[in-house]
Amino acid sequence: MTLSGRENKGPLFKSWRFWTTILAMLATVQLMMARMSLSMTLVCMVELPPPSSLAYGTNITDKLTHHTCRPPHSQGTGEETLVLTQRRSRDFTWSKTLQGHLLSSYFYGYIFGILPGGLAVDRWGGRLFMLLSVATIAATNFLLPSAAYTHHAVLYAVRVLQGFAEAMGLNAHQFLLARWGSRRDLSMLTSISYIGFPLGVMVAHPLVSSLCLHGPWGGWPSVFYLMGAAGGLWTIVSAFLLHNSPAAHPLISKEEIKYFQHHGTKINISGTSFKKSAWLKLARSGPVWALMGTSALGTFGYFAFTLHQPLFLRDVFGFSIKENGIMSSLPWSLEVPVSVATGVVVDMLRRRAMPLTTIKRVFNTAGFLLAGLTPLVVVEIGCEWRWAAAAFLLVVVVGNCTAFVGGYYYTPVDLAPPWAATLAGLSSTFIGLNGLVAPIAVAYLTPTGSREEWRQVFWVSGVLYLAGAIVFVIWGSAEPLPWINKYAPNTEEAARPDVQ
Repeated sequence: MTLSGRENKGPLFKSWRFWTTILAMLATVQLMMARMSLSMTLVCMVELPPPSSLAYGTNITDKLTHHTCRPPHSQGTGEETLVLTQRRSRDFTWSKTLQGHLLSSYFYGYIFGILPGGLAVDRWGGRLFMLLSVATIAATNFLLPSAAYTHHAVLYAVRVLQGFAEAMGLNAHQFLLARWGSRRDLSMLTSISYIGFPLGVMVAHPLVSSLCLHGPWGGWPSVFYLMGAAGGLWTIVSAFLLHNSPAAHPLISKEEIKYFQHHGTKINISGTSFKKSAWLKLARSGPVWALMGTSALGTFGYFAFTLHQPLFLRDVFGFSIKENGIMSSLPWSLEVPVSVATGVVVDMLRRRAMPLTTIKRVFNTAGFLLAGLTPLVVVEIGCEWRWAAAAFLLVVVVGNCTAFVGGYYYTPVDLAPPWAATLAGLSSTFIGLNGLVAPIAVAYLTPTGSREEWRQVFWVSGVLYLAGAIVFVIWGSAEPLPWINKYAPNTEEAARPDVQ
């Protein structure tokens, strides 16, 4: 079909593929805020025990004092301590081990939900499961403060349910990208949708630190009430505007339909069942195993950093709650422009005929090396440079962003578009295992929060990042699996058949 230049270009910002991507990005903001908010909230929820109660030997007080910028049992500025006392904020005396288990509980639900969720999303579509995911997150956010006051086991159960809901939502995210991203602008739409990951963290940390000190309903509970309200609003709006594919959208223009006919990806609109023979093919596919291996090796460090950044800044550099909220969110502010820039560069390199596999290997390697090496530098910086050290953590975020957007994370959309959610579910199972293991490992390795203990965490992370980079360079691929068309024969163009 011959199209005019205007139709061929297909204006992006007035299109429903753009606004569907924005809805998916905002959903990811909700999911990431739910995942990350507890790590910051624990800073103002939990009263740390005095050093005398830490039974690790007679020299523990000296160890805490001389190797951190301020003893970790220091609870913040005098003003913050008074405010928190008056507002009944620090109501819990949970140990570091219990806090680690509470952070990891989210990923029990994530692991159990990710693969079944991927199969269900590919079978019945992403819209339903995206709506269910955000609605569940919103409802459980309203319940979370009451759960915490009831018993930590009840809070644990709520977090498991939230993790299960996020698994559904992230699978639906990949499904929608595969249906709405044309070959021409998939990398750009991917980078826009990815903004939800850093934006969720960027909003969560300062929001939590502010509401802990000044929020209604006792301080920290207002964090979860506000997030619940935001999730409910997204669900109501998206119920009317979010649809599985261009063919299913009632408001899409004929111009955009023609754009998809020219640039669209051949996919099955109603869903694709995964056949047994296709599973056998997957099990023998090198690029698939490379994706799994990279996901497993490259995300321990991601979770060790993202889930524990506020605790690290408090333990080693002695930041107060207010300072912590600002400095914990600062690195993530850079990830938004980096994400967009990465998508633009990838699209530019593809237009210059560079193989997509080569592009993704380069971005993935660079990102993993930056994310792995930077914490090893930061942990050696002295207290007099603590603000510079916190700011230097920007490089960790840039590295993870580069690897995610330009590297391995979105290769399910490239390898197998009809089954992107299923393949993403397999990959995310390994990612979820790290989300489960990392908080427990960090809690075990940092019982006192000393600089030496955090150094061990970052060495483990760095070695795993390096291994992940090597695996993807050798075996990773972004080319469509050669047998896809054979096992998904009932594919059709992502456009309405009645438009000529």
